This record gives sequence, structure tokens and C-alpha cells, in this order.
Amino acid sequence: MKTKLNRSPASDLLTIRAVTANDPASRASLEQLRQAAPGLEAWLRVVFTVMGGFMAGSGVLTLFLARRAVPLRLRGTGWAVALAGLLTVVLMCAMNFVLDSDFRWLLLLPALLWAAAVFAYTRPA
Repeated sequence: MKTKLNRSPASDLLTIRAVTANDPASRASLEQLRQAAPGLEAWLRVVFTVMGGFMAGSGVLTLFLARRAVPLRLRGTGWAVALAGLLTVVLMCAMNFVLDSDFRWLLLLPALLWAAAVFAYTRPA
């Protein structure tokens, strides 16, 4: 089933203050969200599909770098790995702390592993 969206339903969410409230009793119900932001579920499905594709692609490139470029210490590999990790893993971790996610401490582990890997790479062989 195709759903054509004339505008981003995410903009409607800005008007739903109860969703971001820290008081669980004041949170909006699913039905309230559907009424306030029609089409949000279809839009989020697309957003998360694209995000999943980027994550999978990033993983493929990371594995390739780890297997081929890192052992050879090709010029620029360190910078590429450091920047890729900063823009993916570290940003994801930071945003989970900003959102006060229940998983923020668990998601700190990949960022710490990335930092340890970059540190290990910069050490002389």
C-alpha cells in the first residue's frame, strides 16, 4: 500500500508537547499521535528503512576496511576510520544521551570500542 505524503508528518509532532514531556502520565496515546500527525507511521517506516540501509552499507564498508585497508595501513585509512566512526557510532551514542534513552549506557559501548580501535591503530606496530 503506497501512501503519498504532501508534507513531513514530523513537523506535526512539534505541536505535540505531551510526547516529549518527562511525566509518563502526560504522554500522548498512539491514537492521539495518529490524529495529530496523520501518515506518521508510513513516513517513519520509510525513514527507518533508509536508515537501516545506511547502517548496513556502513557496516559493509567498515568490514572491508578492517579486512583490507587497515592491515596494510594504506594512506588515509586512519582518518577515514576515525571520521566514519565519529559520524556514525559516536553521533548515535551522543544523541541517545541527549534523548535520555533507556539504552544510552548500552550504546556507549560501541563508541568506546571505536575509540579503543582508533587508539590502537595510531600506536606503532
